[in-house]
Amino acid sequence: MKSPAYWHPFLYKFCTKMLWRQSNSSLMEQWAEVVKWVPQQSDVFEIGAGTGDFYLHFLKRKVRRYRSNDINPVFVKYLKKMGIEATVADIRTCSFQKAEVYVLLKILYNFKTHAEEILKKILRVTGQRIIILEPVGSCLNPQRLKDKVKGIMVDNGDGPVYDRFSKDELLRLCERVASIEHVGILRGNHVLVVLKGNPDAGDIKD
Repeated sequence: MKSPAYWHPFLYKFCTKMLWRQSNSSLMEQWAEVVKWVPQQSDVFEIGAGTGDFYLHFLKRKVRRYRSNDINPVFVKYLKKMGIEATVADIRTCSFQKAEVYVLLKILYNFKTHAEEILKKILRVTGQRIIILEPVGSCLNPQRLKDKVKGIMVDNGDGPVYDRFSKDELLRLCERVASIEHVGILRGNHVLVVLKGNPDAGDIKD
């Protein structure tokens, strides 16, 4: 059953703030590190854009073009209302559009068993880089009430998600699919990985 956090954008923001206890300053600090790797006036595609906050706070005035997707139709409807180009997509099965830069913020662990296949698909269509921000560390323990609730609250319809990448596991995955440009350890047990894009992806057209 889909988590109540995905029923409405405001519920999502409230639930994530209450459950993960991440301060706004910590989140902004993470996003500020991410945006450093987005070239000025580039064509960006964000996977799992959620409520579009990263775009609105950091990308809107920097990029030439921004597109996005999300598995949740409620979020996509919300993004479109704000004038953001967005589509409903399951990244395990969808095809990807060409873009200079792909951004994945705290989304890959939701599709951990498909992560390598997903990154390889993205690599075929991105010309400059793939930017990944992931929470790393111990997996959630469903025997602990707080962890169980966290796992349930990120259920997008396929069941609770308790698994997480370790730092080494994430880096090994990235090394298998592409050359790594940068690795950063960020506050809040997050890792920023920047992968080189595929020069054979072709020219990007508006």
